[in-house]
Formats: sequence, C-alpha cells, structure tokens
Amino acid sequence: MELTPVGRRLYEEVRPAWDQISAAFAQAIDTGRGLTGTLRVAFIGAAGGQLLAGAAELFRRRLPDCEAQLREAQLADLMPWLRDGQVDLALATFPIEEPGIVTGPVLVSEARMLAVPSQHAFARRTSVSLDDLARVRLLRLPDTLPVTAPSLSEPRPGATTRAPTSPVRISDAPPLRWGLLWRADGDTARVPAFAEAARDLVASA
Repeated sequence: MELTPVGRRLYEEVRPAWDQISAAFAQAIDTGRGLTGTLRVAFIGAAGGQLLAGAAELFRRRLPDCEAQLREAQLADLMPWLRDGQVDLALATFPIEEPGIVTGPVLVSEARMLAVPSQHAFARRTSVSLDDLARVRLLRLPDTLPVTAPSLSEPRPGATTRAPTSPVRISDAPPLRWGLLWRADGDTARVPAFAEAARDLVASA
C-alpha cells in the first residue's frame, strides 16, 4: 500500500502542522506530570551544596526541560521554607518526623563528630564516647528548631566560643544520615526524579 500523488501532497502539507500539534500535546502531558519547569532545592553547608550540585547536573541531563535551582539555608530555615513553598526539596539530617513531610532515601551516612576547642583535652583523642560527653558542658541546638535528631545525651549547656576547633569522632553515637525532604502535597514528577538522580550520583561515587 502506498500513497497516491494527491495523498503525498496532502501529507507534505499537513505534516508540519501535525508535528506542532504532537509536540504541543507531548509538552502538555509532561507539564501535567511535572517533567518541565523549575525545582527549588535547599541545602546546608558546602558539602551539601556540592552533593546537590552534582545531582542537579544529572537531573538536567535526564530532563532537559527542567531546571534545578539550589539555595543555601540555615538550619532553622529549612522547614519554614519547605512548608510555605519557598523550596520544593531540602537536604537535611534524618530522622524527620513532621506532619505532611515526606522523607526520601538516605543518601549519605557518616560518623557523628564533636567539635571541640583545639586546646581541649578531647582534641588530643581520636574519639570520645557518650559517657564522656555526659560529663562536660556542650553547646546545644535550640529546642525550637524544626529538625529533629537522635538525642546523644543530656549534657549541661555551655557558652559559645570562637576558639579554633578540632573534630573528634563520637564512637558510640548513631551515624548522621542525610536525605531529601519534600511536602506530601508537592510531590510532582520532578521531585522523585531529582531524588533518583541524587541517589544514583551517590551510588556511582
């Protein structure tokens, strides 16, 4: 079966318009699925930014019609930004137990470290224990911060210091786990696509 001369002429005249209609239809479907547009992602610290920059690059390669905008945050900003829609995703420490907030897979797990003044006795040790921490004064995050983490102990609060510090591993504390958070009502297709890109990036490292 083949087209007649009239059919070929009709095909040639109609094809450009049909291609435009097909492209517009496909774009409308992708938009509805969340496969186009901008995804705003928040992070804390240089290491978090580096991880998300790599994930954003992989995300853009997989979805050329999407863009990932990264934004550095302070710890206390993450949950408010996420809840009021300033960002779509946030990289934070687990566990997070907040109504309406979805936690993705753990991307990075690392040992917990204690920052101590370089002249402190702990600075000369390779590790400390939770019992060690119970006997000294520690700085604690405000209880009002919206990010939760396993409690290490009930140390006595201390004063702030600007002295040079050294990190010391806490030998018997649970690991610090990092992952992505997003609102349950903001779960467009872009969100799991970015989470998958981040997971694949870490797995390939």
